[in-house]
Amino acid sequence: MESGFLNDPALDAGDILDGEKRKYGSGSEKGRDSFNEKEYILPEDYGGTSLTLLIQNPQWVFAIWEFSAETKNKLQNINSNELCIRMYYADMDRYFDTKMKSDSKSWYIHVPETNRPYYAEIGVLDNGENFTALARSNVVLMPAESSSINNPEGKPENTDLFNLSGGEGIGKEAGSIFLHKK
Repeated sequence: MESGFLNDPALDAGDILDGEKRKYGSGSEKGRDSFNEKEYILPEDYGGTSLTLLIQNPQWVFAIWEFSAETKNKLQNINSNELCIRMYYADMDRYFDTKMKSDSKSWYIHVPETNRPYYAEIGVLDNGENFTALARSNVVLMPAESSSINNPEGKPENTDLFNLSGGEGIGKEAGSIFLHKK
């Protein structure tokens, strides 16, 4: 008869459990030291100039940015310390400005219209007029305020999936999202 792992007389329950502790990094200090795991610390910035837009909800965008050393020097040479994000409607020739503190690294921006694509540039306003762009963002498509399950005639279409997900109970009473008809 072959000797199996669990039947091996050289291994007792204590050895097996100690091996499991080392494997999962729990238990004794001996198990923790055997991994030699390095501690990873994320850098404060990555050395580039970038602007990224993230959708928060249908009416708000979160903008986060960083400036390279070269861009920071350029900022010091500009006479304005008024940092600005210029939000562009990606599907038309319009924009709006949002001013913020010059030492900021992120900002929430309210968008006036939902269900529309936007992109942004971060820069400075010189005397409140001339905009000098430092970086351009990605394009985001803001979601609609609500789902549209009705066609133009007002007749429901494709409501099965919506109803199966619990959507039929939305707004009928407080906390009713997961109510189902019996």
